[in-house]
Amino acid sequence: DRRTRGDQFTQEIRGTFTFADNWQTMIGVFYADYQWDHFQDFRIQFAAPGARQLTQNDWETDIFSAFLHTYVDITDRFRAQAGIRVHSEETSAEVVIPFWIDLDGMADHRGPGDNAETGPTEFLVGVTENSGKEDWTEIAAKVGFEYDLADDAMGYVTYARGFKSGGFTGRIGIPQDLGPYDPEFVDMIEVGVKAQWLDNRLRTNMALFHNWYDDIQLAQIFFIEDQFGNTVNGNTILNAAKAKTKGLELEIMALPSEWLSLNAAVGYLDAEYDEFVTFNPGLGVD
Repeated sequence: DRRTRGDQFTQEIRGTFTFADNWQTMIGVFYADYQWDHFQDFRIQFAAPGARQLTQNDWETDIFSAFLHTYVDITDRFRAQAGIRVHSEETSAEVVIPFWIDLDGMADHRGPGDNAETGPTEFLVGVTENSGKEDWTEIAAKVGFEYDLADDAMGYVTYARGFKSGGFTGRIGIPQDLGPYDPEFVDMIEVGVKAQWLDNRLRTNMALFHNWYDDIQLAQIFFIEDQFGNTVNGNTILNAAKAKTKGLELEIMALPSEWLSLNAAVGYLDAEYDEFVTFNPGLGVD
């Protein structure tokens, strides 16, 4: 029995300003509030009759960010763009997992909020619980240049830095699994050409890219023994790796007639880990 309830509110306000014939800037702010709770009543009668694991998750995330992006025509054919985004986020999480044994093996299903009630033959074996609150403030940015090679062809180069927010682990096996884990970052350079041919009946887009990742968020599932000698399943998320990816993408779109369109795309990716560190829970070392 798995039930999840949530609500969210988001609001974005943007304004575009023209400071000169060749200079346009967009400024904006963004706010979001996310709340959700999750209830799970888990039975494994086929393997452990009477075992009942209840899970209650309560989460809330507040986000505020401000951003600015500017486009400048340096010449009739040469353009520049630059943007920045400041992102502030606060997340709180609480997980409670009581584990019950029903001597009759016939525990009734219950809904959210009823996990405190037990039947006459149910006994609490143990509780796994943890809570935490964390906030992050990160900056994302982009810089790029475009040049019109011809009336129907444009070349460009961009650099961008982005991130994936940090957070907490939703499904834990031991209290320490909750986290938090930190944001994941990527730096990217892309060079490409976009062109249209044959009276706009043929379009070709080609891009070369190189990405540098840091603090990659990776899930880890492991098994350890508790103080009573029981095997416990752990689930957590680690900032475990650095990596590079590079490659090529080519996209072709053609309109040979009014009633027929053709599309083709090919991509090549070369990816490798530069560093991969995992935590050994049993030994307590990297």
